[in-house]
Order: sequence, then C-alpha cells, then structure tokens
Amino acid sequence: MFERVILRLVKKKIYNEVYEEVYPGKNVLFGNEIFTIKTYDSDLEYLLIQKIGYPEVYKYNGTIKLITENINSFCEWHNGPLDEVDDPTKRFYCPISSEGFCSKHKRSDRAIYSLCLSYRGEKALEACKTIDKKITKGEYIVYLIDYGGQLPKVGTTRKFRLLERIAEQPHIIATQLYLTDSLYKARLMEMNISKSGLANELWRHRWISTENLYNSIIKIKDMADKILKKFDIKEEIKLFRIRQPKINFIQGDLSNKELKLNGAWGGYLILSDMKYNYIYSESQLLHKDSILINNEIKL
Repeated sequence: MFERVILRLVKKKIYNEVYEEVYPGKNVLFGNEIFTIKTYDSDLEYLLIQKIGYPEVYKYNGTIKLITENINSFCEWHNGPLDEVDDPTKRFYCPISSEGFCSKHKRSDRAIYSLCLSYRGEKALEACKTIDKKITKGEYIVYLIDYGGQLPKVGTTRKFRLLERIAEQPHIIATQLYLTDSLYKARLMEMNISKSGLANELWRHRWISTENLYNSIIKIKDMADKILKKFDIKEEIKLFRIRQPKINFIQGDLSNKELKLNGAWGGYLILSDMKYNYIYSESQLLHKDSILINNEIKL
C-alpha cells in the first residue's frame, strides 16, 4: 500500500575527503601542470517526508513512486536556526498549501533569507540587510563552480552549508571566493561579480559530464584569479568537488513505477526500477505532494 506524502528534503551524506592529483590527459587544451584538489564522495542518506496535514517530518529510505500530475505545493517554512546546523528530523514544516511561503510565514526570517538569495537587485539586498540585523554571528561564502558552460556560476551560501550547496548543483569543480560575516556583503559581492561578466548568477540546471576535469580546473582557476584581482579579495584558491557517481542511466516515463533510491547528486535523485537507472530533478518534487511511499515500511 502506497501513501501520498510531501517531500521536504533530500538529505545527502558527504564523506571520504581525499586529496586527488589531476594530471593533463589526452583531451587537454593546454597546460602541463599537476593540480591537487580536494574530492568528496556523496550518497543519499534519506528522504525527509511529511504526511499531508501534519507538521512533523520523518526519515524515509524505502521504495517510492513519483507523481507527475495534479501536484500541490506547500509552504516552505520550517522552524530551526538559520545560523547553525540543525537536525532535520526535529523540524516542523508548515502544512499549508502554498507556493513559496504562505501568508503567515512570508515575513519570517526564513522567507526573508530566501528572498535575499533568490531575488535580484535592491529588493534582495534589503532582505540581506534585515537578516544581518537578526543574525549577528553568521558566516557566508561566495563560491564559484564550473559546470561546463561558457562562464562559471557564482553563488552565496552559509559557510556550514557549503559542501551541501555544491552537492545540490551539477558541477565539475568548485572553489571558495569570499568569506564574510555579512549576508549583505556576500550577496552584493555575488551580484557585482555577475555584473562584471566573469561569472553568472543564473544558469541552466542540467545533468552534465564531468570527464574533462583538467580543462575545467584551468578555466575556473583563470576566472577565479581575475575575480580576486578585480575585487581585491585576499583568498587562496582551493579547488574541490563532490564526485559524480559513475552510473549509466536512461530517460523514460517514471509514472507508476516502483523505484528504489540509488543515490543523489547535483540536484537529482538517482532511481532504479531494478533494471535501469534514471535521474529525476529534485526541484520538481520538493515541497510538493509529489511522491508515494510504501507505508508498510516503518518510518
């Protein structure tokens, strides 16, 4: 028997930190330097699910079915601190049907933080200033990732979420650019870097090939050097990545299939029907009554 639930979080486990030497290979455009980067592996730890009409959330690791039609969105607010790591299983999520944040929570700290990072221009910066007044011990990182596009992508996150945030995005290589105790300064720096034409805030989120790692390192180092020089940032370039799982997958209709959870990377769930592997974008499922869980499995 399957029960329809709201997917609130795809919790990833990031582990196995190692230093990796990257050598030039056959497809190298130029350069013969050997680079040392920090590499992590990742896996799916659990799905955080919420029963419809109730604020509590639960871990889930069983089989699922995807719902792709007639999906309802729910308020994204949950309790818990913004400035430190919490236990997701102890959260309470607002059970009200809403796009984004409901009327009760649209001026909550969490909604204002989301406004700061999701919008552009003065509206976003004013929201960042509001968060700085409320959170006096925050630390924020402006990062740069290469995903194979013409320009790298620049972004901002809380320091303690850096690895998780990178793991949520398809990427080849990443680096930290700027560390500050002000969300306003971090977001302003991100915007200015984007306006300079050296990186993009906006990008197309898609599954990518990470095979050409060496060329990606050359490109991101060059862009990071230019950014640090242009904005007079004193930061050492330290390259890292969350390694992409080596899987073969196919595109296909996943409706009504009972699927095993095989992993997560780059904002995608990796799912299996025991015959093939598939990928499916997390963003199409999060904060929606978008999955069916096997309620015979104990939560």
